[in-house]
Amino acid sequence: MPATTKPAFTAKAIERPHYFPYRIYADQQMLNAPVLTHGRACTLGHGDIIRASEYPGDCFLVVSGALSSFICTTETRTLSAYYLPGSIFLELSALAHMPAALEYVALSPCELRRISGAELKSAMMEDAAVFDRVIRSICYKMYATREQQRGAKVLDVRERIYIMLLGFAKDRGHATEDGWIAIDWKLTQQDMGTMLSVNRVTVNTALQELYQAQVVRKSSGRYHVRDTAGLLNTTT
Repeated sequence: MPATTKPAFTAKAIERPHYFPYRIYADQQMLNAPVLTHGRACTLGHGDIIRASEYPGDCFLVVSGALSSFICTTETRTLSAYYLPGSIFLELSALAHMPAALEYVALSPCELRRISGAELKSAMMEDAAVFDRVIRSICYKMYATREQQRGAKVLDVRERIYIMLLGFAKDRGHATEDGWIAIDWKLTQQDMGTMLSVNRVTVNTALQELYQAQVVRKSSGRYHVRDTAGLLNTTT
């Protein structure tokens, strides 16, 4: 039988995502919210780890620095997302007093605010804006997980990487003079492969096709992406 090949990549063929998964979610207004008056200051050095199992009933607000989160099982440790200033994590566990198989690794020196479930509830009761932002954070993570699962079923690796990079560009990118969006966050092929549950060889092959399609390029260690199908203008 003759060999079969995938059709050439075209961004216009991708169904518009309901929500960009994998992207950084950070609400800068959280840094000015009354929730900062609750809880205790917590500092991390580069490489320090917060294990959810060690902080039952607590959540954290990122004040400065950056962290990555991992979903841990007895067999795997999967990179899940990134957290920057304005991000809150473990809020669902704190509110529901449920355990979470998660770890958070400091990518740089970090200043956090450790907030108990009771303190978080108090802050949400005191300020409707805090209530809204915490609920939005929880909802975002639920939608992002759903979109990751959905994308794994209906999109090939090229499309998933493209959607991933667009999502990062939406929150952590800036437009360049030649019409590209430079992603301010430095991602590696290993990062992308871990988040997509594919190996680095598969990621590299997919990126080469995206380069050829002129929708992704790499410069000075950072990825640039072009939104040729206007996906960023039509989704949240």
